[in-house]
Amino acid sequence: MIRDFDALRTFVAIATLGSFVQGAEKHGVSRAIASKRIADLEAELGVKLINRTTRSLSLTEAGRKLLVAADGIFGMLENAVEDISSGATRRAACCASARPCRSACVTSAGWWIRSCWKIRKYLSN
Repeated sequence: MIRDFDALRTFVAIATLGSFVQGAEKHGVSRAIASKRIADLEAELGVKLINRTTRSLSLTEAGRKLLVAADGIFGMLENAVEDISSGATRRAACCASARPCRSACVTSAGWWIRSCWKIRKYLSN
């Protein structure tokens, strides 16, 4: 299970922007800190997420899978915060599921994410 959401956000920024420097700048950290966050995330998951060279980077298969999952989760969380902060009183549910069984539900009373798959197993498939 991923314990450091700053590392995950940094990974999404780097993967989306295609640059450690730009991803680090987006989060107001140095390139060294961004690189450390990615290394720690890779160590935690036990898989390589980014192939790096001095001039370019590319995502591994595991990195592509994580990017899709993380993008979706962060998108749902942003929607939840927007819904909650707008003072909405209606009960709204936003559910998404993906292989093998992941769902996230958002209500105006709060949000929660329920996960019934281990990310290591998912990334290794």
